[in-house]
Amino acid sequence: MTASIRDCCDAPLREIAETLGDVLWIADAATQCFVWVSPAGARHGRGDPQRLPGDASPWFDVIHPDDRPRLRERFARLAIGEGYEDEYRTVGAAGDERWVAERVFAAGAADGAGPPRRWVGITQDCTLRKRAEALLVDAGRRKDEYLAALAHELRSPLAPILGAVEVLASPRTDADAKANALRIVRRQADHLARRVDDLLDVARVVQGRIELDRKPLELQGVIAAAIEAAQPLLQSRGHTLVANLPDAGVWVDADRARLAQALGHLLDNAARYTPPEGAIRIEAEARADRVRVTVADNGAGIAADALPHVFDFYAQAGPAAARAHSGLGVGLAVARRVLRMHEGDLEAASEGAGRGSRFTLTLPRCAAPPVQAAAAAPRTAPRGGALRILAVDDNEDTLETMAMLLEAQGHAVHMATHADAALRLARDIEPQLVLLDIGLPGMNGYELAGALRELPLAEPPVLVAISGYGRDDDRRRASEAGFEHHLVKPAEPERLLAIIAGVAERRRGVQNSR
Repeated sequence: MTASIRDCCDAPLREIAETLGDVLWIADAATQCFVWVSPAGARHGRGDPQRLPGDASPWFDVIHPDDRPRLRERFARLAIGEGYEDEYRTVGAAGDERWVAERVFAAGAADGAGPPRRWVGITQDCTLRKRAEALLVDAGRRKDEYLAALAHELRSPLAPILGAVEVLASPRTDADAKANALRIVRRQADHLARRVDDLLDVARVVQGRIELDRKPLELQGVIAAAIEAAQPLLQSRGHTLVANLPDAGVWVDADRARLAQALGHLLDNAARYTPPEGAIRIEAEARADRVRVTVADNGAGIAADALPHVFDFYAQAGPAAARAHSGLGVGLAVARRVLRMHEGDLEAASEGAGRGSRFTLTLPRCAAPPVQAAAAAPRTAPRGGALRILAVDDNEDTLETMAMLLEAQGHAVHMATHADAALRLARDIEPQLVLLDIGLPGMNGYELAGALRELPLAEPPVLVAISGYGRDDDRRRASEAGFEHHLVKPAEPERLLAIIAGVAERRRGVQNSR
């Protein structure tokens, strides 16, 4: 039975049906044939709407072979009065796959009773929604993998740290074993600190809050420093590293810490994704206006479909066996963004899974500075006498280790775990320098800094903030609260000692001028 649009709809509905992007159709329940299909059917590749009432096969021919039997069955069951809602795939002439959502409902019963005489269907392209859903599912999967990796990265160092603590606590441990245990604790603590820094870098990159301290740098020295930092991981995996470094005199305009970090991520990535006793090569090439540094390995490689995503945050593209050592999946993403901030770039290449990978960074080359001043040696001991230091932190282990470090330099260290104790001590000892944790219970570090400034001391102490938060806004708040320095936990001992030495020397200069 064939009907025209005029037979099926009145004028307003005809106008809607003929202009709507969705496919509207009417089927006869008894004959299992289309009565009418809107013009959108042709645009959806469902055949000529004028011919479909006589031959329904083009409608089903474009349905994905895996979904076609199900839809034919559902269409056949219209005869017994069962409408349906379904989502299925179609395949275009060029092989492109799309998703449609289809809803079929009764248009009316014969003579007002019995099963419906006709069925009305609405077929809507829902490809964008299905793709968005797939992205959400993939994002959820990657989040779960990331959280599992994060737990692994944070838990793994705890076992050797706890073991080393037991060794240090044993009265039978000799000096050599204690020294080795301390090296283990330091190495594993550095590992934890790097993982935390990686997480903080993600937030800084996403928010555009990374600031670069660019200056002319000799490339050879930066690469050598990155190799030295990567040696523990390379050695633990039994890898062979071959380095082909440029001669002295190749300079780049870069932030030393950030460039070394980017190179470190490349070496770390190569070491983690290469099976034990693998081969890794780093080489640099200097051209007229740019330099190229390539890190290549013979490890897990990257599948073709994963290659475009290796610089996505939390991406871990290797096979499962390789991902057991794959870290958090943020290093490459941060490295590429940092290099692009340098007007450089980072690219990845691989011939496929199991065939190794190659990462190449490029940077603009610059001229050597006219005069290369010798770098000042870091000062780790006070030159202006010992200081009275008040250290405030609610973590007693942090306080004890900080006190041991500073007392070894000759300073007098007094400790407090909360604000009330800190204020009492400050009145008694009149500290010359206060190391103050921001995240204290009750009165926080900002508030305590204000309370310390209100004390009737002979001279105000220098305030140094030590916080787990290192955003620009955190540094601004610290400065407004009266802090002269802001260190992010875990504070680097060298930097902390340098700050203290500077305060001590400044006091010495003031005393000499009197």
